Amino acid sequence: MAKITAVIIDDEAPARDVIKTYLKEHPEIEVVAECSNGFEGLKAVQDLKPDMVFSRHPDTENNWLRNARVDGGPTGHRLRDRV
Repeated sequence: MAKITAVIIDDEAPARDVIKTYLKEHPEIEVVAECSNGFEGLKAVQDLKPDMVFSRHPDTENNWLRNARVDGGPTGHRLRDRV
């Protein structure tokens, strides 16, 4: 079975650590990048095309991930829903 790839994006290391600790219980998920800000996160998402993105930023109009259109917008890049 292929691993589900994930990127973790959070500006606080303790928050990223909590997510990583939780994901250790799910060996089918492989964290392919850990980013400390939205710019790094966007680059990682665009370059690595993960199946999942973990970010605590709310889904609002100001959400950098949504504004970047990596959710299937004009760039054509779509995050796949496999969970």
